[in-house]
Amino acid sequence: MAYLESRNPDGTTTQLPLTAQGDRRSYLSVDKDGRAEITSTGGGDALGVITPTKGRWILASNKAGAVRVNGQVVAPLKVLTHNDQIGLGGLTLRFCAEVIEALADDSPLLRRRLRCPYTHELFKPGDRVVRCPDCNTAHSVLAWFEHKACGNPHCSYQAQMVGDGGEGGAADGA
Repeated sequence: MAYLESRNPDGTTTQLPLTAQGDRRSYLSVDKDGRAEITSTGGGDALGVITPTKGRWILASNKAGAVRVNGQVVAPLKVLTHNDQIGLGGLTLRFCAEVIEALADDSPLLRRRLRCPYTHELFKPGDRVVRCPDCNTAHSVLAWFEHKACGNPHCSYQAQMVGDGGEGGAADGA
């Protein structure tokens, strides 16, 4: 699942998960304490809206000049890619589409007996996987970092996450 990462004034980071169900949208705003906030219902204070569309995340600015991506004003739409920097007022958020997750015992990947497209090994509880942001195909973390691309032959996504997938590699996601 994609998320935005916000660095707080005290140096900690907060992961803000994005809604990816159906046509639900995630509304971006800044709360009274100056922290980034994401809600599933829009209000007059929402500065931008992020919507999942056919495997892509689209950012729309609600107020002229209020939202920037990689230093450029969003006018009116921007397709987000992994590691894009989103400026929201005085805040900078990092968009994360490639997320490492550990498989729980009840994961649908395990119930459906799915395999990594590169290693062809069945996934098992506790395995660390990365899902392709474009087609949602799951990959073992090590295969994702080794091949740097989606293993689904019908997808052309090129990995953008850096690291080696081992301990101390890219940070685990939400």
